Amino acid sequence: MLGGQVASLPQALALTPRRLGELYEAKGDITNAIKHYQAFVTLWKDADPELQPQVAEIKARLARLFAAEAKKR
Repeated sequence: MLGGQVASLPQALALTPRRLGELYEAKGDITNAIKHYQAFVTLWKDADPELQPQVAEIKARLARLFAAEAKKR
């Protein structure tokens, strides 16, 4: 059992910034959502091609959040 948990730890850690971004976005905390989404994009920028749609999705969310922030100012 422990072996399976250890093997999935890197995957879980790699997805953590995305999930935190989603949670902060849902909470309405745009600043922290942006911070964690940017960390995800940086971490995944060189991911395999089949994973790049996830990166593109988060980049689109970032663009939307930056636009929302700009409207506030």
